[in-house]
Amino acid sequence: MHPQPLSFLLFSLIFCCALSVTTAGCTKTIKPPDNSPGTTDSTISSPPTTTVVDSAVMVYVGRSESLYAVDGRTGKKKWSVYLGDIIFTSPLYYQDMIYVVAGYTKNPTLYAFDENGKQQWTVTLDNNHLGIGFQQLIAANGLVYATTEFTTVTAYDAKSGAQRWVFRPSGYNDVMTGYAGGYITMDRGALFYVSSGYATYNIDPVTGEEIWRIEHRTNLLPTFTGDKVILAEDMGIVEAFNRYSGTLVWQRKSKQSIEAYRAHSINVGLGNVFVIQNNSTAGDLIEVLDTASGAFKYNFNVNFILGGSGPYNLGISPYIIDSSLYLLQYLGIREYNPFNGQDLSGLPMNIQGYVLDGFTPVNNMVYYNADRLYATDRIKHSVVWSIVLEDNDGWSYSIPCVVTKSGKVYQSGHVF
Repeated sequence: MHPQPLSFLLFSLIFCCALSVTTAGCTKTIKPPDNSPGTTDSTISSPPTTTVVDSAVMVYVGRSESLYAVDGRTGKKKWSVYLGDIIFTSPLYYQDMIYVVAGYTKNPTLYAFDENGKQQWTVTLDNNHLGIGFQQLIAANGLVYATTEFTTVTAYDAKSGAQRWVFRPSGYNDVMTGYAGGYITMDRGALFYVSSGYATYNIDPVTGEEIWRIEHRTNLLPTFTGDKVILAEDMGIVEAFNRYSGTLVWQRKSKQSIEAYRAHSINVGLGNVFVIQNNSTAGDLIEVLDTASGAFKYNFNVNFILGGSGPYNLGISPYIIDSSLYLLQYLGIREYNPFNGQDLSGLPMNIQGYVLDGFTPVNNMVYYNADRLYATDRIKHSVVWSIVLEDNDGWSYSIPCVVTKSGKVYQSGHVF
């Protein structure tokens, strides 16, 4: 072993002193950078990040017998189209087109417009009944899916309006009643139909073929979490089914008397299932269940939930946003603490006797159609803008469809 030069030993001594406070004669420590996972030099000096909220650019809504396009930033009307019959449905924006159904005094008709309000095509949904009640529209796979309270599901080509398929329910009650109609919803590309014959169907969205069905006592739309489809039945029963096979995962009976309460609506959030159990005289109760097992967690009372007919049938209330629960109630929208039921007050409005049929939450904003079209800040509880679309005698059953600058579409409880 060869002896090291004196200059090398002196350099080594100085280097060690620079790295360790325990080395004799060193008065300053230079700490090596922390290269542990998730930590870099750049994180020390980077400025704090700002969350950019995806704001609305357009709002489409029906008012009485007209379809309106409103600037989502300013609340100014861009255009309107007169359709000659009442609009019950929420319009739908899909692939640069706007779709809406009008029908009350005449047969319900599906209309397609471009972004400038120019009509592209129309198709009659049903020749045997008036369009009384809610109609629904959902779009995916280049198709528009439509149903009414009196018709089953039909798929139309989104560009041409050509009929692609018609779903024929196979459940016993549906066959006996002649396919009386129902409601549709979609979750992660899967299409579901709840019929007036008290059956829930999983339908192939491309071919219209039945994948599975469940026959039970509900015509409420389901809610979804993970691989579960969760349904609330008339007699206070909540059930979870496997979304792929339709097999039962768990069942939970309400802690309340089944004679006094019935499930009115259901949704999931914060790892829980929130079920509105309705009592016509005692008010309404929110039951909170565990999504994994259906185990009861807690419940709390809320004021009468007497919104329009749409939310209960369409299953879009309650909404759980961040750490707040929003309910559509008589003449308003209320905000509650979802953990203890504390009333956190309502969103501002002056609806002059109107009963809301639904609302559309988009991030920090909530949009609803009452005596006028409102855009409200749900955090500040303030009106951002509002616009009178026509005289206050106009019908306001239509729920706003909101398109954001990122291209997301919020419509009747769906996000596309």
